[in-house]
Amino acid sequence: DRNLDCQAYYSPYYNVTWGDSELCKWLNKTFYNTAFTDLEQNAITETKVITTIHEGTDGSPNSRNKVYLLSIEDIINSQYGFISDVDKKSKTRESKNTSYAQFCGAWTCTDEEYEGNGWWWLRSLGDSSRKALEVNNYGYVVNQGVYACYGNYAVRPVLHLNLSSSDLWEKAGKINSEGEVVLPSNTSSPSPTVSPTMPP
Repeated sequence: DRNLDCQAYYSPYYNVTWGDSELCKWLNKTFYNTAFTDLEQNAITETKVITTIHEGTDGSPNSRNKVYLLSIEDIINSQYGFISDVDKKSKTRESKNTSYAQFCGAWTCTDEEYEGNGWWWLRSLGDSSRKALEVNNYGYVVNQGVYACYGNYAVRPVLHLNLSSSDLWEKAGKINSEGEVVLPSNTSSPSPTVSPTMPP
């Protein structure tokens, strides 16, 4: 639920797709091998990542990733706790930068209401194949995208866990589009949740 690092989507400056991007490669090699123990890696499942065409660009070929980014379709999916309008502010799309992401150069908002929030990449392309979409500090999408070579945008990784593979974690409740935690139906009171250890 935080922006963990700061990376360009792709550099140098030319046409790009998600599966061929430097950011995809960085997430699935450097980040994957650094952030997780062997036990945690064994619990991360490979996912077929489908990136659709957006705003008349050529789209991106499907790829299989251990770690990836959300797409434009993901962040309007109510089952993930998001509102369906990309042009509206959304608490669940706001994301704060970790101290590490700030140290690495992630732009960080200083306005009181949104203090600590960053801009974070989506894997979907913008209105040209030199751009990728991003979510801004207010929680809505800059629909035309920004140039993929920009280096002050944060990374908010996504992965799938095989929860039965270890006792390191347990199922948590869902979060609705207002940012409120919705506990599992068989839970009468809040209980602590355990998640994999992430880098600072």
